[in-house]
Order: sequence, then structure tokens, then C-alpha cells
Amino acid sequence: MWYRIEISGGFSGIPKIYEGSADIEKEQLEKIIPYLEDNTKESNPNLRDGQQYSFQIEEGTQRHSANFTEKSLPTELRQLLEQLTHSA
Repeated sequence: MWYRIEISGGFSGIPKIYEGSADIEKEQLEKIIPYLEDNTKESNPNLRDGQQYSFQIEEGTQRHSANFTEKSLPTELRQLLEQLTHSA
């Protein structure tokens, strides 16, 4: 799986970008894809010092992307983020 995750906003306002390839289990991928396909979460411009998360994931010929706020980020994507950033 190829991924690009951008975290912007927050107190410092300096964006962080994580990009690369990772091998994740099929079951984990199947859990996160629905969140990336059904991205009806709206951003909150009034969220002070809040972080915005932009996910782009490619697996084979499938491409998925979605944006979340700090409060709307699903647990499964938060766990994926932690897994990918700790291995980087």
C-alpha cells in the first residue's frame, strides 16, 4: 500500500507529511477503506489550533482519499497513523 498523510494546523501551524509504502494486513485495510470512501465529514474553519488530517491511500489500482478534523478522525485511521509514523 502506498500512502500520503498530511497533518496541518495545530498550535505551530507547521504541516507534517508522511509518505511511503507499507505492508499492512488485508483485514486492517478492509477496516479503513470505508472511512476513506464515505468522507462526509466537513472541516471546521473555527477550530482553533485544531489539526486537519488528509489521507491518500493507493492499493493496486484503487485510490482513496479523505480529509478529517482532529475530532472526526476515526479510531482505525488514528491507529494506522500511529503505526505508520512510528515505523518512519
